[in-house]
Amino acid sequence: MRIARLTARLAAGVALGAVAATGSFAQDKPYEGVEVNVMTFTGPQIAEPLQRRAPDFEEKTGAKVNVITVPFSDLYQKLLTDWASGTNSIDAAVFAPQWMVDYVTAGLVEDISGKVADDSDLRADDIGQFFREFSQKFGGNTYTLTLDGDFQMVYYRTDVLDELGMEPPNSPMMKSLLADLGSGSMMTRRIAVSPSTSAIIARTRAASV
Repeated sequence: MRIARLTARLAAGVALGAVAATGSFAQDKPYEGVEVNVMTFTGPQIAEPLQRRAPDFEEKTGAKVNVITVPFSDLYQKLLTDWASGTNSIDAAVFAPQWMVDYVTAGLVEDISGKVADDSDLRADDIGQFFREFSQKFGGNTYTLTLDGDFQMVYYRTDVLDELGMEPPNSPMMKSLLADLGSGSMMTRRIAVSPSTSAIIARTRAASV
């Protein structure tokens, strides 16, 4: 489980900014000579922070992190092909968490519940509850760590509402309003109520057996 352990620590360092910098972990470089391949999509949103922090991680742990980027449209299939075929050239990935169920049910990613619970360097409670309980878990077990989470916001003009004699909308009312504005389109409803997230996962060692 050496690689799995390392990728779990990588997730903590990048997602939470909690790479340990004290004690024997920083001084002994226990992962000297280890290389980890992390795949994500092209663009500055996720890849740039990974690339920027990778040298810091290597300095503190000895492990070299190779950040591999592909177009977002190719990411799902490239990961699935690599892991399902047993090639296993990718150790960890950053991707949309709604894909997690496909990888979990295929037995391609590792249940890291125990590692998250036991690792004092991980600040799991620093992740918002929704992302911690929904985006990271499947079947009650933790398979990913949230790297980024966003909620969409809607602003309204109080002067316009006053002029129309309307009260500021509550949440159910706002959902209905947005659905009407979008002629009932699913996209409008998603803008109103759904978060978008990215997660970093460690592949299971069982995939290489």
